[in-house]
Amino acid sequence: MAIVLLVPIAWVVVAPDPGRIVGALLVASAAGWSLATRLWASWATPPTVDDALRGYLAVGCAIVVTALWLDRHRHPIIRRPWLGLALVGVACAAVVVLPAVCNASIPGRDALLPLLKGVVIVAEDAGCESRGSCERSFQLTADDGADPQEVARRLTRHLEDRGWRGVEHEAKACRPLGYLANPYRTCVSILHLRGPGTVEVLFNVFNPREPRISYASETP
Repeated sequence: MAIVLLVPIAWVVVAPDPGRIVGALLVASAAGWSLATRLWASWATPPTVDDALRGYLAVGCAIVVTALWLDRHRHPIIRRPWLGLALVGVACAAVVVLPAVCNASIPGRDALLPLLKGVVIVAEDAGCESRGSCERSFQLTADDGADPQEVARRLTRHLEDRGWRGVEHEAKACRPLGYLANPYRTCVSILHLRGPGTVEVLFNVFNPREPRISYASETP
């Protein structure tokens, strides 16, 4: 992750003569983050990789801010390179701004609503099937008697207008739900149905890094 380099780069830019002690502390904190991520952090639900990253940034910012404060008489902070100070500010802000990643969330209704004219909802369901996977489904039909293929075409255009690309019949269009330490992805698919609804639009939020349990078939 490039954000890991933000703290040491900020220190190199902001300090005219980077001290060895501060540099050693930053190297040690980066090594600690790497070790913690390797041995204890997990991408599985709920992910803890973001906690390790947030802790590393907090420690790094504390080291840099403390060093700047202790050296303020020899090198006043207001005379430090503005780019370095900006990088320090971004790194420290990331500690608060970096979103906490928890369990998978149920997709909101606003993923599809408001609907385009002429299409109505006949059924709706939402819930979490398993750890790290939640979904919301809409069964829809047209109030003008259009066939399922036409309803699917209308919904495809509607979803494309909302930023989804590549939505086709029985095919998923997916995109990341977040960045950095957020492993979740969100997908949408359109399915033809039989029954009260002619078309189903399915939204899914899942963790692709969630370990799946596989059962080996027993041979007689």
